[in-house]
Amino acid sequence: MFGLRAAPTLAASLLLTLVAACSTTGDPRQGGLFGWNEDQAKTRQDMLRRDDESAKHQAAAESERGAALRNRQQGLSSEAGQLKIELDRLLNENTDLESRLRELMTRRQVGGAELVRLRQVLADNERLRSKTRLAALNSGTGSPTPVEARTVNDLNGRLHREVLILLQP
Repeated sequence: MFGLRAAPTLAASLLLTLVAACSTTGDPRQGGLFGWNEDQAKTRQDMLRRDDESAKHQAAAESERGAALRNRQQGLSSEAGQLKIELDRLLNENTDLESRLRELMTRRQVGGAELVRLRQVLADNERLRSKTRLAALNSGTGSPTPVEARTVNDLNGRLHREVLILLQP
């Protein structure tokens, strides 16, 4: 059918196909005419074993990292809770000091420039106290930062000094 001229071309194509099919491999799912090679199979198994061990080490390292991050998060949550307690205490102290200062201003009947200055101190205190409360609520965790606690502590120091000045005879 094909004739003699097509026979060499067909034979060459068949020969190329057979040569390509003769390659050996270590993968039993692949392989050519001669199937798999035991040495290649052992090499492939070693490589797969190394990959598996590497993946297990990476998983263990990530697990340890996750545990460390959870521990750190617990520590930060605890610290945030302590800061919230401290800020609440400082804000209550601030309110008490402000009340005491207002009482002393009334009792001593402070007037003139001193009255204007003390009213400004009280206005600044109220503004910063409100800003600190709002910042603590908007922080995402509802917990204050150390800066907010220091701000209120500084305000309390200022109010305390003003009270002491008014208590002097």
